Amino acid sequence: MKRVTEIYSRCVWLNPEPEEVWPHRQSIQIMKELMKDRTYPTTIGGLEKAMKALAKWHESSTTGVA
Repeated sequence: MKRVTEIYSRCVWLNPEPEEVWPHRQSIQIMKELMKDRTYPTTIGGLEKAMKALAKWHESSTTGVA
């Protein structure tokens, strides 16, 4: 996953596990760290948040404004 994020710096992780279990799963904590907290639940709301994050990165890369 580290190689993926090095190649594709603007990526997100859609996690299929319910958010309630995230704090209790070591593998999810590792993924969150590798993804620099760009982890979202696989729900409509999570997908919307992920898309907003990606759109924000796209906008900042095309306008030069972060």
